[in-house]
Amino acid sequence: MGSTRSEFYDRYGDKWLSSGRDELEELAAEYKASTLCALIDGPAPKRVIDFGCGLGSALHLVASALGATEAIGIDISRSMVEEAGRRHPECTFICGGIEELESRRADLLVLLDVIEHVDDVVSLLRLARSGAVRVAIKAPLEKTAYTRLLTALRLKGAGSRHLATEGHLHEFAERDVERLVAESGLRVVRSLVTAPPRPVWFHPYVREELGAAGGIKGRARRIGHALLERLPFGLAQRALTLINGSDLFLVCEGGEL
Repeated sequence: MGSTRSEFYDRYGDKWLSSGRDELEELAAEYKASTLCALIDGPAPKRVIDFGCGLGSALHLVASALGATEAIGIDISRSMVEEAGRRHPECTFICGGIEELESRRADLLVLLDVIEHVDDVVSLLRLARSGAVRVAIKAPLEKTAYTRLLTALRLKGAGSRHLATEGHLHEFAERDVERLVAESGLRVVRSLVTAPPRPVWFHPYVREELGAAGGIKGRARRIGHALLERLPFGLAQRALTLINGSDLFLVCEGGEL
């Protein structure tokens, strides 16, 4: 990632700390960490590295839950790394990119919502395999029947809908992630497809963001979101999954350290 990407994530980090986004991200970190830890068994990791750690909350939760003695977070955004260090002084945080992984080894390497941001996913996963005993991945499955329809109707391009807002370079279906993982040489030992809980999907910040959207599309999204919020969560979750997609969690075997 070059300086332009770094500047994007610095601005993105500032956005995380504004309005209600910060609280939403803390809830999302709890969801990601608890889901991931439920999939991990075997020996407790001594060293955990979270690449793309953001504000460090997921790293703190994972390391605490698994009893790790050392927790290292790496992120390209300097603003996020500085804030992560203030919030979680028990962890070590480093500002940098993929090059920071080349000389580091871990019992568990965590990649939560990272591979959709990286140009060369296979190279990252191969590096992860060579430097960690286990590799844990969480990726959004944003390629749905809905997005395929939008693409077919030329209402969106072939890439992610979230490029400009979230920096997603790729739009994945489950088979896309599985193919990339297989190409890297990682072996999946446990996997789960799930979706965020109600407090994440229906957080007030989400309503505020929808309220700021203009035009017919923005109005339609606000109406749809308001209607879904009134449904029992099981029904709402199924509808949201058809539109927004779900999350894939993987735990893979890496190399021997």
